[in-house]
Amino acid sequence: MVLAAQFHYTEEESKCYGCRSDKRLPYCEKCKIFTCATERGIDFCSQCDAYPCDDLKQFQSAMPHRIELWENLEKVKSIGYRQ
Repeated sequence: MVLAAQFHYTEEESKCYGCRSDKRLPYCEKCKIFTCATERGIDFCSQCDAYPCDDLKQFQSAMPHRIELWENLEKVKSIGYRQ
């Protein structure tokens, strides 16, 4: 796994099931985006009035393996995450 090698994680440590899961990357422990969403009481960035913010854009450029981020957040914004 390229991401595991890049951050010096084991393959098991590099398995991530998303921001809302209990199994996230060690990298996520310092995530400003997760902290921001928690403080604002939202589940997804697209629920925020500041969406898309500079922090989210910076994350996407640094973590291009999450290319589906924009499409997924737009879908959540348009139909809601429960759908």
